[in-house]
Amino acid sequence: MEQYLKLLLEQIRCKRVHPYIKEEIQAHIEDQIEDNIQLGMTMEEAEKAAVEDMGSPVEVGIALDRIHRPKAAWGLIGLMAVISIAGIIFHELIAMNLQKYMEGDLLQSLGSIGRNIVASRTGSANFALYTLIGFVCMLIIYHIDYSVIARFAKVLALIMIGIIGYGLFAGTIIGGMRYAVRILGMNIHMPSMMMLYVPLYGAIIYSYYGKGYTAIVKSFLWMLVPTWITLRLPSLVMAAIMLVSMSVVLTIAIINGWFQVSKKRVIGILWGVEVVLPIGGLTAAYVLELLETYQIARIRSFLSGSGDANYITNILRVNFRGSSLLGAGSQDTVAYLPNFNSDYIFSYLISSYGLLVGAIVFSVFAVLIYTVFSVSFKQRNQLGICMGCGCGMIFLLNAVINVAENIGILPLSTTFLPFLSTGGRNLIVCYILMGIVLSIYRYKDIYPREAKRHISAVE
Repeated sequence: MEQYLKLLLEQIRCKRVHPYIKEEIQAHIEDQIEDNIQLGMTMEEAEKAAVEDMGSPVEVGIALDRIHRPKAAWGLIGLMAVISIAGIIFHELIAMNLQKYMEGDLLQSLGSIGRNIVASRTGSANFALYTLIGFVCMLIIYHIDYSVIARFAKVLALIMIGIIGYGLFAGTIIGGMRYAVRILGMNIHMPSMMMLYVPLYGAIIYSYYGKGYTAIVKSFLWMLVPTWITLRLPSLVMAAIMLVSMSVVLTIAIINGWFQVSKKRVIGILWGVEVVLPIGGLTAAYVLELLETYQIARIRSFLSGSGDANYITNILRVNFRGSSLLGAGSQDTVAYLPNFNSDYIFSYLISSYGLLVGAIVFSVFAVLIYTVFSVSFKQRNQLGICMGCGCGMIFLLNAVINVAENIGILPLSTTFLPFLSTGGRNLIVCYILMGIVLSIYRYKDIYPREAKRHISAVE
């Protein structure tokens, strides 16, 4: 049997799958040996017959090699290449369209919007550079086994919590929010960094596989602590995105039987807390005026439909209503809308090129997000399912919230359209998340449903 297994495994090039195949084949042979002994064979005869029944180890090994090897995600990589190139072209078109504002006295007459136009012209080159860097990062992560990331999930998560906790006191304040913190000579953008926490959370709760209510409490703490710290920056939207995304990941884990608990009861408590805590906490903070002044002003302006804080929302609504089916609409977005190449790029797109183009872009994002979830749920190993769904939730919530804000449905916040809005840190983080999804696809036929012996987070 040992000789047979050794020769069989030599035919399989992916070393990571060897322990699982050896365990499966050996168990099958041992079962057959027991059956042969019951038929009256000696131990030696029974083992020899069982091995012969398995067939040629070379042929079996070659067949298994075709199945259990890394898969190239050419379709998804191709889609990402198309989105990346389209994003670069789109931002170059923005820079070209801004040329008319650079002539005469028109630029100076626009004041702060004029300065935004100048920044947008240089933003085209920066977007192309960060897109290229992000795409390379994606390909590097793609070739790294996601289980390697999972092994160090708790360590990485604690580092992130430590950085953002330090940032509460030492972070750079912009507009009342601590955006970045400087560590070892690097500026770390904290809201962007915390998006990477979500797939790590999937690996963290995987380390509690097979445990009971104590593991559920620990999973809650791993979710609530970083969310609360992010809320304290304050980054309300990012905290909400993290909370919802991690709650979805934990729900998937509970449904799939990771924990020895009552599924219905725990899921009910989870989503009860998910609904009551944020709504109740936000309402209490608003009534007691515990929120930042600008946050209270935004909420009041949005609810009343007036005020300075609602000025941009009204512009976005006018842009949406004035957009034509195809081609430029009746509103000059550039002249009235700040950050039109980042926060409000979807509004710029539909007002400059038409609702049909906006619908096409939204459909492309829908296909991309559907593909991410499809890759995740078709994964055999449950670690890959939860890490992939965490990445998908980040893309989904950011895209939906950003588009809803751009057409005036939701009050304004700090969001972005993945892979299309300017902002180098967000771009690179999105490509890293996509790299994790690609790695999950690449190793989808390597790991079995449960591989906790070999894929375990560091305790």
